[in-house]
Amino acid sequence: MQPFGGAHDTILTRVTRWHMRLRPDVEPVTVAIEHVRPQGTNIVAKLAGCEDRDAALAWRGAEVLIGRERFPATADDEYYWVDLVGCRVDDGEGHPLGEVLEVVDHGAHPLLRLAGRDGREHLIPFVAAHVGEVDVAGRRIVADWSLDY
Repeated sequence: MQPFGGAHDTILTRVTRWHMRLRPDVEPVTVAIEHVRPQGTNIVAKLAGCEDRDAALAWRGAEVLIGRERFPATADDEYYWVDLVGCRVDDGEGHPLGEVLEVVDHGAHPLLRLAGRDGREHLIPFVAAHVGEVDVAGRRIVADWSLDY
């Protein structure tokens, strides 16, 4: 598993059950975790009842869902990426740019993937140089950006 947004500590120390699903259109299955450890930027786990390689491969590509109550509160300038999805993004003058579809881990820095008001998708680096204000409660992000970029 490769967690998003630096969730390693939470997954390694606070979670003993994962809710897993192989496809978005099926209900998740709750699985007990017998052992979990870091491996580079990934997390490797031994699932209860998963006793051989074939059983493990059956879970390949599964989405792991962990309840928000397991994660610590964020600091004032920190955000869980899931909270940014659906936020309206405006430029510095209040003109709408679009809505956040997802936050993409680009390696160097995260990117906001927008459904632009022009009907196209756009990427905005989610860094202080381009994103000046994030109001999760108000579902609004202000970015020093233009759809022409």
